[in-house]
Amino acid sequence: MTENTTKSPNFHAFRILAVLLVVMGIAVMEGCTYEVAPPPLPCGDIAGVSFGGDVLPLLDVHCNGCHSGGSPSAGLNLENHASVAQSVLEGSLLERLNLPQTDIRMMPLNGNPLPACDIALFEFWALEGALNN
Repeated sequence: MTENTTKSPNFHAFRILAVLLVVMGIAVMEGCTYEVAPPPLPCGDIAGVSFGGDVLPLLDVHCNGCHSGGSPSAGLNLENHASVAQSVLEGSLLERLNLPQTDIRMMPLNGNPLPACDIALFEFWALEGALNN
C-alpha cells in the first residue's frame, strides 16, 4: 500500500506556511507605496501671508507706480485692500501676472515678470480668502 502524502501533517503545515508567506508578501508589497510630494516652491514656506506685510509691499514695488493716486492706470488702484482683494479674487490680477512676457497684457507693463515666489504669495493670499491682515 502506498502512503497518501496529501494527508500527512507535514504537508498541511507546508501548505499553511506557503499561504501565509504569500499573504505576507502581498501585504508588504501593498504597504510599500510612496506618495509623490509636490515640488517645493522656490521661495520656501509661504504660510501666514498677510496683506500688509507681504502683498502690499510687492504692489508698492511692482505695481503702484502706475496703479495708484488720483488717476491710476486702467482705473485700477492697488493701494487699498478692497480693490486689491476684488482684483485678485475675480482673477484679473493673477491672470495678468501669469501671462507670458510676450503678451502685451502681461504686468508689470514693459517690465520683467514677477518672480514665481511673488506670484505664489498673491495666489496663496487669495486661497486664504484675501484677508485684510
